[in-house]
Amino acid sequence: MRFIASLFFGAVSLACLAQFPLVRSLEVRYGQRRPAIDRVVQDEHGLMCVASDAGLLRTDGERVEVILPTEQDRIVALAAATRGVIAMTTSGILLRCDRGRCDTLMHIPALGDGLVRSMVSDAGGTIWIATYGKGLARVGGGKISYMNAAGGLPDDHVNDLALLPDGRVVVATDQGLAICKGDRVERILGDAQGAPDNLTLSVDVADDGSVWAGTDRNGVFQWRHDHDTASVVLLNTEWHFGPVHSVRVVGGMVWAGTEAVGPIAIDRDLKQGTYRSQEAAAKPVRDLLLDRDGAIWWCDGTELLHRADPAILIVPEHEGLDLKHITALCADYRDRIWFATPDGLFQHVAWFSEERTVTRVPLPLDRRNPIVSLAADKDGTVWAATLGGGVIAMLDNGPVFRYTTRDGLSNNNVLAARRGAKGMWFATLEGLSRFDGNRFHPVALEAGFTFDVAELDNVAYVATDGHGVVRVDRAGVTTAALEGRSCYMLTADAQGALWTAGPGTGFCRVVPQLAEPIGAGRPPFDGDVFALCAYQDRLIVFGSTGVTALHPATGELSDVTAALGLEGITAELNVATTDRSGALWLGCSKGLVRLRPTEGHFDRHIPVSFLSVLMGTEAVEPDSAIDVAYDRNTFTVRFTGLHYVDPSAVRFEYRLVGQGEKAVGTRDRELTFAGLRAGSYTFRIRAFAGDDPGDAPWKEIHFTISPPWWRTPWAFLGGALAVTAIVFLFVRSRERRLRYRERMEQEKVRFQLDALRSKVDPHFLFNSFTALVELIETDPKVAVDHVDQLSIFFRNILLVRDRERITVQEEVRLLENYFDLEQRRFGAAIALDLQLDEKTMERGIVPLTLQLLVENALKHNVINGGAVFRVTVRGDGSCIIVTNEIRPRLSPPRSTGFGLHSIVARYAALTERPVMVERSEVSFTVRIPLIDVGP
Repeated sequence: MRFIASLFFGAVSLACLAQFPLVRSLEVRYGQRRPAIDRVVQDEHGLMCVASDAGLLRTDGERVEVILPTEQDRIVALAAATRGVIAMTTSGILLRCDRGRCDTLMHIPALGDGLVRSMVSDAGGTIWIATYGKGLARVGGGKISYMNAAGGLPDDHVNDLALLPDGRVVVATDQGLAICKGDRVERILGDAQGAPDNLTLSVDVADDGSVWAGTDRNGVFQWRHDHDTASVVLLNTEWHFGPVHSVRVVGGMVWAGTEAVGPIAIDRDLKQGTYRSQEAAAKPVRDLLLDRDGAIWWCDGTELLHRADPAILIVPEHEGLDLKHITALCADYRDRIWFATPDGLFQHVAWFSEERTVTRVPLPLDRRNPIVSLAADKDGTVWAATLGGGVIAMLDNGPVFRYTTRDGLSNNNVLAARRGAKGMWFATLEGLSRFDGNRFHPVALEAGFTFDVAELDNVAYVATDGHGVVRVDRAGVTTAALEGRSCYMLTADAQGALWTAGPGTGFCRVVPQLAEPIGAGRPPFDGDVFALCAYQDRLIVFGSTGVTALHPATGELSDVTAALGLEGITAELNVATTDRSGALWLGCSKGLVRLRPTEGHFDRHIPVSFLSVLMGTEAVEPDSAIDVAYDRNTFTVRFTGLHYVDPSAVRFEYRLVGQGEKAVGTRDRELTFAGLRAGSYTFRIRAFAGDDPGDAPWKEIHFTISPPWWRTPWAFLGGALAVTAIVFLFVRSRERRLRYRERMEQEKVRFQLDALRSKVDPHFLFNSFTALVELIETDPKVAVDHVDQLSIFFRNILLVRDRERITVQEEVRLLENYFDLEQRRFGAAIALDLQLDEKTMERGIVPLTLQLLVENALKHNVINGGAVFRVTVRGDGSCIIVTNEIRPRLSPPRSTGFGLHSIVARYAALTERPVMVERSEVSFTVRIPLIDVGP
């Protein structure tokens, strides 16, 4: 340890205009025209509406459209309303402009000639108009009324207006302030009531309801009007920036639009702390706007709109000191920022306003041994780690000590100094060293080269070059994560988990260990990584290819490079810290940057606004139930995505559900779908920055195109009923014809059967009488019995002759009668073999079928006393089979063929199953299909 010196801090205050919140400028041009912008408001869609010498324009940062060209009748006042914006022209025409259209609300010639200075529209739709010479005008319900000095206003010359949360109006006049409700003045503030300047030019209302006013000579003051005794606080007692023509309050900052030096940001807590932009100082501010994201906009009479983000303060230089090459950075318990540059070590309070000064720390430093890390311990000692010169301890009470390897430090090349629970840790090129307040304790590591160290639960974790993160505790040294990789930095998140990062590693949680890193391969891990910091509930990593935030609880990654204005930065390690207020400080190639990002900065979702919707040529409200006729089947939608940080990066993805499910990417802000068929549709769209939409939410419009009347359900129902009736009548007519034809066929069948029966009976008589003649000649007695039997047979025939079908049992009875008659003639020379079961006997058959077959068998074969001629009748379940042997006669009898033909014909009329006839050399077989008996 070597005592160097005691520190005596000195500072010199110099004029400085460098420190100012991050400003982006948007060019509002259409064609070759460069409009001169005087007024700016934000409409309910979030678009910027501006009044210029070319008329009323509207922009989303990427596209500009002319809402109302008024070159001959210039717009002198502009105000946001519940719907659209309210505009007043030089000639006194009051307009409402909404969704790209403007309608005249009222023509007030008395307010012409540029008398109108400002307007506001309250929640009830009443429009309040500030006039210079006619007091305060109020328009509502199609009527106009006035309030002036005679009615209690401080003066008839009104410069500006603002609305209180309860709907009352604050009026800024040439003779002070007033609060009005309805048609009466409730309170006033002038010289007599303590106003620092009667001539109030501008007014605004803060979130807490307090009134802030910009004056002609004394800057800005605050009026707390909600007390019995007015409380007035002058913001800056040494104001030298001229008249304040507009004022806006956001958070802890008051913004003043001046004519002499442009916009000025004033820290409410510091009062004297002011921030000015050197670039904007040359042009007067015409109007100031606080947008819904908390950003400040202003116009200066050119075609530019300027947007300042109060959450981001950039200090490229201060008091002539270059802050673009910071090599180390830390904050101490006094809320001072310590930073090292190639020019030395410095400290400054954590507010870089014009009135605050930088203090140089008088250390004897060698430029060959730069400070590469700074840390403050719990006792207020600030430690500076150098590359080659060991570490320097600057005690809070002044003494300075240097420690090197002679004092037990592992190596004089120290890359990081970090505060521990019971001392300080130092990461060196040869392992780790811990200082317990009295001496150093070196810890040898196989890794050797160490970048960072963090203590968690009395365990040290070390980020190494090529060995990942190693754990150092009483048990020894073990690998904790990312073995074989290079890790540059360590930090703990809001929940106490330890994280590391390095080139190509992604976010890696060390304790408790995360299985897979998050974000590896994407910016900034595809380039140089400078710093890993915890901010509120997120982790932010800074690198040369971008800045990415991680929400550890959800794993959500957000590219915040553009949102924080840190594109293309370079930096050293150990150049990020957090002050006592929670603000994040970063030293980079842009300078010293203070970051207080909000949720809006991390939200990667871009809101979509529908500007107009046309069905056919008719405008409709996108949030209403849209139901149009079939002839208005062209859907046109105009939309935008609000991303003022980088408007050109906005992309859209859309789909029209009902026409197709595929999502289509586009950069257009207007889409038309023509010739849509009748049906229900949902138009879905989302906006995002870059190339990956991720989980960006969809915004939808639902609409229905009604079919023409001839395609409505009622028309279909009527048509269906008509077709059904026609089909019914046709079928009924056809059925009538079929039934008639069927009756004709039945009559024809009956006629044919009757004809067949009439042919059967005479044929059988012919055979019977022929046999009888032969018996009479040979055996008269047998002939008498034969006649007797014959009469019984004919009586049975009479019983069945008029029937279409009979049972097999009845037919067998007839056959047996007939065969008895034939046996009287032939005796034992013939035989009948019946093989029919009971089921077959109950089935149906055409009358006389078996009789005719047996008769033909006896007629056409030789019957003698030698061998018995046998006829077999048997059933197989579906047929009756009649078989006889063939004994051909020498002189065959004349045959008409009627018997077998009549059987085939009768069955063809009754059934589709045919009669089968089989003839061989030895036998003759006929298959008769069984039929149902019927009624």
